[in-house]
Amino acid sequence: MQARLLPASEWPRLDGTQLGDVWHVLPIDAKVVVVEDNGAIVGTCTLLPAIHAEGLGIAESHQKHGAVLRLLLRTVAETVAETGRKTMICGAQTEEMVEYLTRWGGIPAPARLFAMPLAGVLRRFQRTKESE
Repeated sequence: MQARLLPASEWPRLDGTQLGDVWHVLPIDAKVVVVEDNGAIVGTCTLLPAIHAEGLGIAESHQKHGAVLRLLLRTVAETVAETGRKTMICGAQTEEMVEYLTRWGGIPAPARLFAMPLAGVLRRFQRTKESE
């Protein structure tokens, strides 16, 4: 078995894998890691460069004024669009924010989000000759 980055020219090989329904919409700067066994793809993971919007906040004195939110979100969206991205990742800690994000066209992710410290992953899954 071997692990490698799958070049974009080979992404159609992802049909029939976990990424079969989405490989055609991946940004060109995505990194697709595959594990192959005798040429067959037996493991997949995509690394997506993304912009994560976090820390949305409005002073209590201005929370009843829609102008602050409109100006803030328009400027955030314009800033993200300038990077060439069509989406941004957003989190919601309250049902109120879930309602806002949904109303504004947000699509809930089908998974829970985790921050993965790389040091722990690398320590746990160290490369050895036996694992190659």
